[in-house]
Amino acid sequence: MLAKLLDSFSPAFSMVTTQGLTIGLAEVEALFRNNASGRPHLHIEIEACETLQLTEDSVVCRYRETHRNQGDVQARWSVAIIDIHDGKPLWRYLHETMIAE
Repeated sequence: MLAKLLDSFSPAFSMVTTQGLTIGLAEVEALFRNNASGRPHLHIEIEACETLQLTEDSVVCRYRETHRNQGDVQARWSVAIIDIHDGKPLWRYLHETMIAE
């Protein structure tokens, strides 16, 4: 399952984390591998999805992502750029910003 997930990312993927760090695909892969079984009670809810731009070869979207884990709740706004190559969507960019309570 992890291999399928990682296959959905562009080799040029980059991300701005909620801490303001810019990381690439290697760091994201390490994050997934290290956290794969570490938070079994984590529930992620995606809502308020909005398409900001749509072209033949990419889509830019914004959504609210809420993480719930044993009483702890954290929400963030995410903006993603997803490229379409030969009909396959590939995540190229993600920018996350925490939502203040």
